[in-house]
Amino acid sequence: MQDEIIKGSIVKPMQDSFNAFFEHEISERYQSPEVPNNRIELQKYERKQETVQAFLAHTETEVPTRARIEVIARPILKAKKTYSCSETPFTSDAPGGSFWTRFKDPYSDNYRFYVKPFSIK
Repeated sequence: MQDEIIKGSIVKPMQDSFNAFFEHEISERYQSPEVPNNRIELQKYERKQETVQAFLAHTETEVPTRARIEVIARPILKAKKTYSCSETPFTSDAPGGSFWTRFKDPYSDNYRFYVKPFSIK
């Protein structure tokens, strides 16, 4: 797995592209599940809720474990070689394109775009 840290003037257009997708009407919004009416389904629902809450709960052992991870990982991260690109382009899809728009429209012309190289400073 390869992680990247991106800095410079290209960050804002990349973030704007992501936000346009995220905020577009075609994106699905989270909806809380309906609480079941019957007793058996309600018990299943409550068990699932308990499982999720237990998974998300912070524990006493978590703080020292995170600290140990930090002690090990921080030097490794600092030792990683970094690269600098003087110009960086990226491609993105415009929001609103869906599976069906690929059949109706010239999808690549209307929903895909190339962002010209940005000078990184």
